[in-house]
Amino acid sequence: MKFGFNLGAISNEEIDRLDTLLAQTPDIRGVELFLADDFANDMIDESLVKNMYYSADRLIKNHQLDVSLHFFPYDMATPSRRIQNALLDELRRACEFGAKYNTKIIVVHGGLLGECLFYPPGGQALQSLQQQKQNRMVNICEHMCAVAKQYDMTIALENIFFQCMLTKNADELKTFKSLIQADNLKFIFDTGHSNIRGLPCGDEIRKLDKDLVHLHLHDNHGCFDEHLPLGEGTIDWEDVAAALADISYQGLYLFELKEPTALNISKCYDLFKKLISRGEK
Repeated sequence: MKFGFNLGAISNEEIDRLDTLLAQTPDIRGVELFLADDFANDMIDESLVKNMYYSADRLIKNHQLDVSLHFFPYDMATPSRRIQNALLDELRRACEFGAKYNTKIIVVHGGLLGECLFYPPGGQALQSLQQQKQNRMVNICEHMCAVAKQYDMTIALENIFFQCMLTKNADELKTFKSLIQADNLKFIFDTGHSNIRGLPCGDEIRKLDKDLVHLHLHDNHGCFDEHLPLGEGTIDWEDVAAALADISYQGLYLFELKEPTALNISKCYDLFKKLISRGEK
């Protein structure tokens, strides 16, 4: 079992604390990087973003960390051919960046319903537009999977809580996947997003089953995407741990926090390890 964390734009002092934590905790062996627009630029100044990638490179090499990438949340249902092509170009850059670290997982957010929200529910016009949006997302997703496959990477589609998204829950994710002709499209489950939608995380995890390859673990109070440490919100973490055991989950347990400090990561790690130990008794 491997744990991981997202890396934000944090101080050099905090990077030192993370370095110490990783040295002391051998099963924290993963890091996720959010790909900002300039992620592939040379690190030639002291900006926070570039310092983050410099610090990440140090931690990755010092501790042989597995690296997942969080792709920028572009609209995968866009009708614009130019934007579609630009999206694929950005994905190729992401894959080239990730290939340096033997990345296997790229997290993506999916497509927007957009103007669908201005139509009354249940009408024929709305159904037609939703179908068009879904078809566009299917098309671009198949192209993205083809690009990722050239680098031996998997596209992990995430559940998103916004009502304007095409893939908000496990049922919608599974329906979408059934339309895709690609064996490297899988799922990432975000506990906070599910909690905001009022969906029990354990139930959603069980539905995703063997296609679940990645996790974003964080807490909230059911209203906002707070990205709190585990146990500071209203998520039923015992059921989350039980559900992951039920499906024999084999991926990374990644804590995605607003403040990914060594202290907060340690809190999440300690709580989840206790839940796992309790479930094994």
